[in-house]
Amino acid sequence: MNPKNKIIAKNVFQIFKTQPKVFKYGNDDNTKTVDIVICDNSPYDGVSSYSTIGLYNTNIGLSSNDKPIRTEILGACDMQIEEFENIISTVAFEIMDRQCAYPGFVIDNIVSMYIGNSDMKHLLLTYPFLWDNTNSMNFDDFTLAFLMLIPISEREKEYCNENGLDALETIFEEYQIDVFDIYRKSVL
Repeated sequence: MNPKNKIIAKNVFQIFKTQPKVFKYGNDDNTKTVDIVICDNSPYDGVSSYSTIGLYNTNIGLSSNDKPIRTEILGACDMQIEEFENIISTVAFEIMDRQCAYPGFVIDNIVSMYIGNSDMKHLLLTYPFLWDNTNSMNFDDFTLAFLMLIPISEREKEYCNENGLDALETIFEEYQIDVFDIYRKSVL
């Protein structure tokens, strides 16, 4: 593991506050790879937290004060959902292909690729709110900002596209959605 990966991984282990497992994932033709950190019973019992490591190598087209912003993706799901590690790795490969990621960005049809019997079809990138210490990390050549993914339905995606991330998150707060339940019913 290269030095930056080690620094980021150590930070992720501190965010999740539990014993990690790390696996390397490749896309279908193995032209892209990403490490996936999995920590069971984090942030709560019965929930697994996930993080990409290595996605920061992808230019997502954002900068602040003339310094590139890069990202790693965090997520959490009921521990019973074995497909979630494939879902988050596929998200990473989509971001690598599109070279785009920001709060409010929706990645279409990733959930439905792995789980067909759920209202949740897509993934929304947002600011991480599940863990206490998901601060940006400064490196000499870029700033790393973490984003979190939340499974959303077709109608929730349409609402976000029409009204923005803040409006959708207000509805999620109003309905107190279970962000760990990939089988939850759509609130719209």
